[in-house]
Amino acid sequence: MSPLPETWFDDAVFFGDSISVTLGKYADKTGILGNALFLCEFSYSIHNAISGYLKIWYQNEQYAPEDVLPLTGATKVFTMLGVNDVALPGGVDKTIEKWSQFIANIREKNPDIQIFIESCLPVYYEFSDRNNDIIDEYNVRLRQLCEETGCIYVDVAHYMKDDNNKLALEYCSDYGEHITYAGAAVWAEQLKNPENYSVNPRSLEYGNHS
Repeated sequence: MSPLPETWFDDAVFFGDSISVTLGKYADKTGILGNALFLCEFSYSIHNAISGYLKIWYQNEQYAPEDVLPLTGATKVFTMLGVNDVALPGGVDKTIEKWSQFIANIREKNPDIQIFIESCLPVYYEFSDRNNDIIDEYNVRLRQLCEETGCIYVDVAHYMKDDNNKLALEYCSDYGEHITYAGAAVWAEQLKNPENYSVNPRSLEYGNHS
């Protein structure tokens, strides 16, 4: 399948944490994702997206995700979150619960928008409560959640891994979880690859949206 054109992303909004901030800077510099709008915040997470502890800045105002989307004219929303969530109490289970609420909140005020959930990237330095085995489990659960809710799962994480299932060092900027522009380039290219989407991203056909 041929890559999605840059213009396909012109009506897309990206939510994310500091990892996605780097993708946004790279995309703005290169135009690789067209005119996609990146509304990403440092330390953002599914938990604080739901609690309202952190909000999205847009045109000098702060909003919840579901409230900012109608102001942008977006028909697609991409979100990668979780690396700041899976180590919290409740782990993967609680994080998936928050995702279900996030999806419901988005759809309540944006019933026609297409929701794309990106797999969480691996980390280079691992902790007992946040390691790549946990992130792999989390990504499996995200895919299952997409199947249950009619969202579109986008698998980009495995392109960023080394042979030890870690974030490849050439894509890592801090020996932790943050990425370089080289990593952002790989990520952006794989967003343009239709084979990484759980449904055809051109037609966006997916049964009943629940």
